[in-house]
Amino acid sequence: MRALSGTVVVAFTAALTLVAGCETSLSPVGPESRAQSTSSTTAAVPMGTPSDASVSPADATVFHDSGVAFVAFDQAFVSCANGGIGEFVLAHDLKFEYVQTFVVDARGGTHHSIRFRAPDWMGVGTITGDVYEVSNVRHSGFSMDADSLPMSRTFVEITHWSVRGGGAKYTRRDLIHTTVDANGTPQVAIDNDQVRCIAPGPA
Repeated sequence: MRALSGTVVVAFTAALTLVAGCETSLSPVGPESRAQSTSSTTAAVPMGTPSDASVSPADATVFHDSGVAFVAFDQAFVSCANGGIGEFVLAHDLKFEYVQTFVVDARGGTHHSIRFRAPDWMGVGTITGDVYEVSNVRHSGFSMDADSLPMSRTFVEITHWSVRGGGAKYTRRDLIHTTVDANGTPQVAIDNDQVRCIAPGPA
């Protein structure tokens, strides 16, 4: 395994920081947020047919990690709840399962991908007291050349909040994507979110 450059070490350290803080793009995080890694491997392996065309098929250094990350709280404003007036829904002491991969290709480029999954959250409406079932999937990835440019970064989040036993159903989808060319000029910048809220029908 070849030695990692200073740039690569910094990039990998930043990638691991995403797990500990559940990434700055995510919902508010309390000071007690933490991560527990349950498995980690580091190996130099020959890449077969890479899923990312920018990754060289020659020998690459690949890091895999998975575990559990904890977040103090998350919240959403469910606009169609509470008779259409809306209410904030709070969920506390949340657990994410995560899987991440970090690749240093043969040209020194770095590629990182991390996926969070939270299947069993529960939230409570701050006005109605209704119990909400919550599911959340978040994915973040970046890719950059050995000289830091060009680079691209993508963040996707999908969250569902629904009243247990029937009631308001709220879905939010967020997409952020940025691509910067070798000259440092942004070529693509997408910041898009979609919200859908369905109120319960008449009793």
